[in-house]
Amino acid sequence: NSMLTGYCHSRQMVDAWHLFEQMPERNLVSWTVVISGYARIEQHGKAWDIFRMMHREGVAPDQSNFASVLLAVTGLRDLGVLEGLRPLALKTGFESDVVIGTSMLNAYTRDASALDTAMKFFEGMPERNEYTWSTMIAALSHGGRIDAATAVYERDPVKSIPCQTALLTGL
Repeated sequence: NSMLTGYCHSRQMVDAWHLFEQMPERNLVSWTVVISGYARIEQHGKAWDIFRMMHREGVAPDQSNFASVLLAVTGLRDLGVLEGLRPLALKTGFESDVVIGTSMLNAYTRDASALDTAMKFFEGMPERNEYTWSTMIAALSHGGRIDAATAVYERDPVKSIPCQTALLTGL
């Protein structure tokens, strides 16, 4: 795993993949390193394919692995893939985690036509942080829904600088 990590950090993904394929035993760390390596160099489809391979081999994700695959899914900008991942997020309980939930929200907000879906997802989140609020406000603001962005901002209990900035950038 150390060599695999080194290859991925230096963006030598051909070497990383070759090593990964030769590994007699792969653990969750191995899978996560390779998935995040491909996501980091914006080969989102490859990262998604590797996650699906991992899943087919019966390896269950942990929060770190799931966050890595969400980075790839966000880069794919494919709501169908994101929706396909949601049942796993629900089954594992990851969707209720504020970090994973915010990453999923971010993936939804990448498609301006999915702002209603993003808003529904946001409303269903059991916990929100500054990033959650600013992600939703920015998406609405950039999508031209200034009234909705303002309404969400007004509900933000903290009204942080990033949330203010997110609102103002759409004006």
